[in-house]
Amino acid sequence: MKSISETYYRQFYPDHLNDFIARIEWAETGQGNHNPAVIVNGENGTDAIVIMGKAGQTVTLDASASSDPDGDALSFRWWQQNGIGQTKAEISHATSSSVKVEIPATFMNDEIHIICEVHDQSKYALPAYRRIIIKATGQF
Repeated sequence: MKSISETYYRQFYPDHLNDFIARIEWAETGQGNHNPAVIVNGENGTDAIVIMGKAGQTVTLDASASSDPDGDALSFRWWQQNGIGQTKAEISHATSSSVKVEIPATFMNDEIHIICEVHDQSKYALPAYRRIIIKATGQF
């Protein structure tokens, strides 16, 4: 368990630090950068998106409608969260705004958690995340 928390600490610490620095700047000057809004498959908000999937299916996830309130350009990174489920999916073009997730033929009674990570191209590269949960069709 310790190795998982150390891995996530290394992965997310720069984003937490940048967010903290941006908030300090906001407090000092009264203005600053804002985190982007991640919109996946037309769904706005921060709640996880649940999609039903079948073995062998390809699921398209599109975050091209995402935006930054400050007008900054965005960069994208899609990845599968480790430690949840047994199925390893393939994500094509993981640094583009739209990806295809290949669900293996062995997918059943499982979940695949895909994270859409979006950073604005500002001084602090502020992040936003959106979780997409692909559940096996027929799973309860």
